[in-house]
Amino acid sequence: MKKLNYYSHEKFSDRVYIFTEGYSSEFRFTLGVVVGERKVLVIDAGLGMCGGLRQYVESIAGKEKPIICCCTHGHVDHVGSAIEFDEAYLNERDFEVLPGFGLYEPTRFGDLTAFSCDSYETQWYAIEHYVQNKETKFKNIDDGDVIDLGGVQVEAIRMPGHSKGSLAYYVREEKVCFTGDAVNIQTHLKRFDNVGMREYAEIIERMIDITGEDCTIFSGHMALPQTVASARNLAAACREIADGRIEEDPPAEMIFKNQKNGGERDYRFHYHGNTCVIYNRKNISVGA
Repeated sequence: MKKLNYYSHEKFSDRVYIFTEGYSSEFRFTLGVVVGERKVLVIDAGLGMCGGLRQYVESIAGKEKPIICCCTHGHVDHVGSAIEFDEAYLNERDFEVLPGFGLYEPTRFGDLTAFSCDSYETQWYAIEHYVQNKETKFKNIDDGDVIDLGGVQVEAIRMPGHSKGSLAYYVREEKVCFTGDAVNIQTHLKRFDNVGMREYAEIIERMIDITGEDCTIFSGHMALPQTVASARNLAAACREIADGRIEEDPPAEMIFKNQKNGGERDYRFHYHGNTCVIYNRKNISVGA
């Protein structure tokens, strides 16, 4: 099969690039590339089903410097190509999800079916080109850790919720933050109860305290940047759910066959502004 290109990029600043790994017009993964004087950092590693992420990064950032990778969390569509880089980092709280999910080959191919909108050609291409990543070795990174790339630093911010080990990565010199799935236009918090929702609102507000109001946010699946206003909307949505204001929330459907909304339709959307939270209404007490 001829070589196909599933990557694209745009320049955010002289030191920051926004990469996209896309398997359809509907679903894409946003990756950050930060170029320092001594090292290059890739933030998130996509699904890794088309191969060649490192080569694509090198075509923009060059081959002279070490290239390291920091993943926002351990889910399958964020760690896919991490093995291609000189070092890979992930919060240790997510190590447990790697063997049966994040690095699990059947899950990767199953998710590709959904992300590619059942594209026969893309699925066959992946069979020949996917990154074999089950041997990926991650080093731990945690809240407050700072990666010095030379002339530019990247700080990890703990954001547990979408996963236990979710992190955001803040590039202070460029006022840009990569949040993975922790702050997204559509954020999955299906394990949380009322207390958890209130705590997550505080986690988001802490992130804003660190980044400031003038930060640009890139989430894991949005092609366009967001402002801090989106993060505040997400925090407000969490507080409304925590207050039990869920009577009019519509049912939520997932694109993955193993996550379909079951008989009682307990997965729900709660909208606030330009964001929504997906939650399980069985976990929420009305009037709590």
